[in-house]
Amino acid sequence: MAGSNTPRRKRRKAARAKPRPVAGVSRSEPPVSAQRTIRSHIQVEVANCQRRMKVDRRALSRAVQIVLAGEILRGAQISVAVVDGRTMRKLNRQYLHHDYDTDVLSFRLDDAPRPAKTKGANPLEGEIVVSADRALVVAENYGWSPREELLLYVVHGALHLAGHDDKNRDQRAAMRTLETKYLAKMGLTRVND
Repeated sequence: MAGSNTPRRKRRKAARAKPRPVAGVSRSEPPVSAQRTIRSHIQVEVANCQRRMKVDRRALSRAVQIVLAGEILRGAQISVAVVDGRTMRKLNRQYLHHDYDTDVLSFRLDDAPRPAKTKGANPLEGEIVVSADRALVVAENYGWSPREELLLYVVHGALHLAGHDDKNRDQRAAMRTLETKYLAKMGLTRVND
């Protein structure tokens, strides 16, 4: 009877792959099936360069893919480095001339002023550096784990790579909204904001 389960499995997979419209909600994102295709063109490498915290590389990679697919980027090559506070402070001083530890730094490695969202365009190239030490210190203030805090940092860095900024109050509010949206796609909800 092993063959009798095959058609049911195929039906389930096909049903899951179809995007389901929600009444009264306009879709500004591509359907789920298109997001999966876009996500497949987003390559992410994660390096754990610290020892204080165990890192879920798959979750960090997935976070970058979800954000960049949601921002409808057609291709990307991104590296994520999880570092300690001392390394982060050194990088922050070297590149931004700030002499303190920070949560996340992001660097665009391509020349385009904003990432291309058209098919056939050059892929976005970038780096996201996040501080495990900072996540360990800050997480409990917000009512979640250091791993979840680290995911927030990666989402924030990916949004910067996608062209978003947080230099003024309106930009910060817009970015905060996007962070919440993408964290929700990963099953996370901010508690103490």
